Amino acid sequence: MINWTAIFNRLMSLMDQQGPSYFGGPRFIKAIQEIDPYLDDYGLYMEQRNLTGRSTTRRDYFKDILMDMKDGDRVRAVLGILNQLQTVDGNAERVSEIRAMLGAQREESREGKNKAGKGLTLATGRARAIATAEHGVLRPPTADSG
Repeated sequence: MINWTAIFNRLMSLMDQQGPSYFGGPRFIKAIQEIDPYLDDYGLYMEQRNLTGRSTTRRDYFKDILMDMKDGDRVRAVLGILNQLQTVDGNAERVSEIRAMLGAQREESREGKNKAGKGLTLATGRARAIATAEHGVLRPPTADSG
């Protein structure tokens, strides 16, 4: 399981540095909109937070936005931000650490799928069949599946 608190804290420390690594609200929201195009623009988002009495502190609303996303979208959003941060001198090691924290989860997920038999390929000579345990489907070999 991904430790989102640890990832967020490390990511925030990178985004909080003055200079090219700094993510203000508009930059952060634009990065998130690459994954979630329905997220309001910065001005409207902040207006809504004010109207509902929610904190407008960067750390709070950055975390709220990320944690409100589905896990897969959250991973993609963090990777997108890391892609921007890795171009800044001095960030490479810390970016790699966060990527490793995300990558460990992807590996566990893949192992779980393999153990469950999803996507299992059975091959006997030229005859192949793909058994997909998830859907209970067995497809017979085709002429070009040699």
